[in-house]
Amino acid sequence: MSSIPYESDALIQSIRELDHKTMGQLVLEHTKILRRACLGMGFKEEVADDLVQNTWVTFFDVAKRYEGRSKIRTFLFGILYNKAREIRRSEMKHTHDEWNEFESRFDETGHWVKPPAAPDVFVERSQNMALLSSCLDKLPMQQRAAFTLKEVQELSTQEVSEVMGVSANNLGVLSFRAKANLRECLEKEDA
Repeated sequence: MSSIPYESDALIQSIRELDHKTMGQLVLEHTKILRRACLGMGFKEEVADDLVQNTWVTFFDVAKRYEGRSKIRTFLFGILYNKAREIRRSEMKHTHDEWNEFESRFDETGHWVKPPAAPDVFVERSQNMALLSSCLDKLPMQQRAAFTLKEVQELSTQEVSEVMGVSANNLGVLSFRAKANLRECLEKEDA
């Protein structure tokens, strides 16, 4: 059974040859329509623009095989639809991953596994972390390394001594000075 072309043989041939005039005219005639369709499908403007561009890229890639069994507009919408499905599939996977992460915060009875901090506590912790980070940045390099490896990374005294190439006694002095300097800095900044 032979298919009857919906477009003229001349148009089909010029599309297959990627005739610049014909392709330019198609882009002018259909880009706004494709973009409106993307927006109508609920895509944001920047995503819609990318979708339309990807539709045209694909069209130009397959144009040499265009047979005219559907109208050019239908053909373009088919490409657009497939591109949109790819994006939606990707969004669904991303949303599914986020949902699983969210669900892991609750036990089987629907109660918090670990309740979130109250907003005021969260803000205070964030401010304290910023302050601590600022004070850590002011420490001499060896003191900062000793404090971070020992207190933050929770390495053993032996491990930190080996990493830094210092004796356990020297590490104790560095840690003591780091803590004293941090306390002083935090007191100054908090006042």
